[in-house]
Amino acid sequence: MPTTTEAYIARPPSSSLHLEPVTYPDLAPHELLVDILAASVCHSDVRAAQGTFHMKPPLILGHEGAGYVREIGSGVT
Repeated sequence: MPTTTEAYIARPPSSSLHLEPVTYPDLAPHELLVDILAASVCHSDVRAAQGTFHMKPPLILGHEGAGYVREIGSGVT
């Protein structure tokens, strides 16, 4: 299984998104790995990208997604 993927990253205060490689850690026992097929960007994502929300950059926007479960952690039932 690959440990890298690509994501559009926001680095406020710039409103530009940049496609960058992202490394993700091994799954913890209570986690899932999901292949995201689509994700929406809502008002809180826009505010975060503008630097006016309580999240710290760098940010991967789109917390409302749909996809397929690729892998499950050992503690998932």
